[in-house]
Amino acid sequence: MNLFSIIILAIGLSMDSLAASIAVGAESKKYELSKLIALPFSVGIFHLMMIVIGWSLGDAVKILISSIDHWIAFSLLLIVSLKMIYEVFSKTENKEMNLYLSKILLISVATSIDALMVGLSLSFLDISIYWPAIIVGIITFSFSVLGLLLGKELGHILESKAKIFGAIVLLGIGVKILVEHLS
Repeated sequence: MNLFSIIILAIGLSMDSLAASIAVGAESKKYELSKLIALPFSVGIFHLMMIVIGWSLGDAVKILISSIDHWIAFSLLLIVSLKMIYEVFSKTENKEMNLYLSKILLISVATSIDALMVGLSLSFLDISIYWPAIIVGIITFSFSVLGLLLGKELGHILESKAKIFGAIVLLGIGVKILVEHLS
């Protein structure tokens, strides 16, 4: 996996965090700067950790499933993409964003579950996970900061568009993995 693919993957994974940060930024009048800056740090670190954990889990089982690994990678990315699109159109999402430590942790875990599954998918590609994990963490942090700033200015207008873009990027990566292994 080349650097460009890793950056595109990181951008796709960062879209949930961007969307959550936009929502938080839209209500930033209520929060102190220290609480706001904790969110980008938390989501960046959680994304980094989850991608490494997913990769480690996948590395442990890849011998057992190496003949179907490309289908698994594609399926996981398809599920993540569909979940992201579903969340855009679902009315069940909690729009209230009180930024206490527990809320920051919940946002960080919820937005990094995708990174766990992507890490699992990446383990089948026989690549080192450390640079991709670091790049994902940095880009997620950056997009979260951007989301806070955008949210403060633009409110909830951009939230669903960011998730749809992220879902399309992740699905595209899944299709690319599948095509590369089948051809």
